[in-house]
Amino acid sequence: MPSVTSKGISKITPTLIEGAGVVTTRANMHWFVTEYGAVNLYGKTLQERAKLIISIAHPDHREMLDKAAFERFGPHYHFQGR
Repeated sequence: MPSVTSKGISKITPTLIEGAGVVTTRANMHWFVTEYGAVNLYGKTLQERAKLIISIAHPDHREMLDKAAFERFGPHYHFQGR
């Protein structure tokens, strides 16, 4: 999946838009692939999943996603390189 839209908007977001439909559970997602890499999410905690997904997001959006993950998970959440 491309990490951004043709207008440069990140397709990887910290939350869903209110009212967005979900057709599968997160447990069904094993591999997630963008032009920046592939990560295996199977069996990972929510914090681990966030770190892995952020690692393959567009570099221009990683800091915003990392901040959102820190706000969601609290001070025990640490992104690699901090």
